[in-house]
Amino acid sequence: MKSFGGNRNLEIAATLAFYGFLSLMPLLLLTVLILRLFLGDPDEVGRMVSVVLSDLFPAFELGWLADVTGIKLGGGFGILSAALLLWSMTPFAGALRSAMAKMFKMPMRVPFYVSKLIDLGTVLSFLLLFLLLAAIKSFVPAPGADDDFARRLALASVRTALPFLFSVCFLGGFFRVFSPVRLTWHHWLLGAVTVTLLWGLMRNLFVMFVAFNPNYGYAFGSMKAIFLLIVWVYYSFAALLLGAEIMANTYRREALLLRDLLQPDPKAKGGENELMKKFERALVPGQVLFREGDGGTEMFVVLEGAIRLSRGGRELAVMRRGQYFGEMSLLGGAPRSATAEAAEPVRLAVINKSNFDLLVRENPLLVRSLLEELARRLADMNRRVEAASGGAASA
Repeated sequence: MKSFGGNRNLEIAATLAFYGFLSLMPLLLLTVLILRLFLGDPDEVGRMVSVVLSDLFPAFELGWLADVTGIKLGGGFGILSAALLLWSMTPFAGALRSAMAKMFKMPMRVPFYVSKLIDLGTVLSFLLLFLLLAAIKSFVPAPGADDDFARRLALASVRTALPFLFSVCFLGGFFRVFSPVRLTWHHWLLGAVTVTLLWGLMRNLFVMFVAFNPNYGYAFGSMKAIFLLIVWVYYSFAALLLGAEIMANTYRREALLLRDLLQPDPKAKGGENELMKKFERALVPGQVLFREGDGGTEMFVVLEGAIRLSRGGRELAVMRRGQYFGEMSLLGGAPRSATAEAAEPVRLAVINKSNFDLLVRENPLLVRSLLEELARRLADMNRRVEAASGGAASA
């Protein structure tokens, strides 16, 4: 919830609601045209589309749908018109892609034409989902009063389970395509199931709210239906972004745990968190962590105890609680420049390159902190070299 507020997702939901509202009519037109190509009967097409709309947009008047379904094929609605309708929906897909990049703290670095292909693919997937939902609601009959209990239960289960599964699969594919990082299956499944459940819950709450407040939006007069649609779309995208934030925070959980460790004055709870144990490594006094010249792709933060750094048998520094070392090998892949040995019982947090990249994206100020620490250590090393040179000259 803190990330949801920090990323200003309610404002983003308002933007997505605007783009989504503008994209609804092209989506309906394309759906109607495709269904009429296969079914031909405008009344049947109108019935199928109205069933889906009544589920997706509760308490919304559908009287204008007859005008949409009565549009004749041909003429201006050729291939060019269909392409223009698809293209008019790409800003909506682009806004979704930007919102996802913001959540993961990583912009999507793809060429312009690739991004547009992704947006078009997303629009087509929305269209496919709409057609599948229309087919399910149309070809799977609703339970009737004359049906026995088993048949009513079976029909109700199918009409509920299939849309749920299609929605989860669609959202899972959406999260995989739009995420700027490589997600595992349990990440996108968590986000998809969460959003689908939130949508179902919000739909029931919205229907109840409108039922108990029939004059809600009365001030808009004949525009009341459009007002209710915009409100519902806004709530729907807020739920989508909340589910995406849950997924993003699950992916970034390691960075969220480690982000305080590299600060100059780390919080005490950073070393006491039970969740930190998966990153910890314990050493006994005299145990060598790595030797000078070894390869390495990890850096370390001292949680408890002390680590002695030496080069050529000469002590360079003693790293204590809150201090870190090994960053040069992590950043540049250079061999270890010193030997690290436990001066007393010590607990370390191990940060690999993947976690470090997440940390930098989570807290850009960390880069400045690292540079300041590197500059301080370089200045200290120069003073030691000058002192050693001065002592040698005196001798």
